[in-house]
Amino acid sequence: MNATDRVQKELRGQVVLTQVSPIGERCMVKKNLVVDGAYMQLAYLLGYTTLAYINKVRYGSSGAAPTTADTNVTPIAGVGFLSTVNTFPTSTSVKFTAPWASAIVCATPVEEAGLFSSNGIMIARVVFAPMTKSAGWTWLLEWQLSYI
Repeated sequence: MNATDRVQKELRGQVVLTQVSPIGERCMVKKNLVVDGAYMQLAYLLGYTTLAYINKVRYGSSGAAPTTADTNVTPIAGVGFLSTVNTFPTSTSVKFTAPWASAIVCATPVEEAGLFSSNGIMIARVVFAPMTKSAGWTWLLEWQLSYI
């Protein structure tokens, strides 16, 4: 692969949400939409004009279809940002893992999630069927971005 090929590759993502309870586990895999903010953030990083990096996830309550112009998710009262642990499964991908503790309850249906940089720019967004976060359930969100 030459440099021209690399520049023309797209940034893509996939989300795996695993819900674990005392009685079992269920897993959902979805492709996400990488939004305009991701490309702006990449330009900042390449130009070294910011030290921001992708490090947080936020769940939201809007099931509206994602668009490339999205900049946020609809916040859920009492549910803030979750920090990520970042790993590099391949030379062209990074995985952001964010656990949501079992002690936390969220009565508002969760219908979306966003991946954010430390300076608040949304990188990607995913929408799914409404789910309620019950006590005793741990949610583990694994968000992988790849240059393909």
